[in-house]
Amino acid sequence: MEEPTRFLKALGLAGITEVKRLRKNDNRKQALVWFVKSRTVVGHEWILERLEMGHRSNVTRAMAKFRNGGTREIRSLTEKMIKCADGPLFGLTPFKDLRIG
Repeated sequence: MEEPTRFLKALGLAGITEVKRLRKNDNRKQALVWFVKSRTVVGHEWILERLEMGHRSNVTRAMAKFRNGGTREIRSLTEKMIKCADGPLFGLTPFKDLRIG
């Protein structure tokens, strides 16, 4: 499992409690929805409950907004999330810490 605090920090958020307090159309909250939904197999219900997104159409709307690229802010948030995902996980640097033989 990814280190969630890294993704929250990239979005300028202190924790999941702060995410839940954000409006459902907040770009940072929608970025997190897009990232979780696009990188995992969790369903709409899981996201609706954990991130308090309200109706399932809000998840679909967030996915479409980030899939289409949209504004400069949307592209910036997308890049931040992808950079976090591409970084080392759990203190391991890809390939550098891989020992073969």
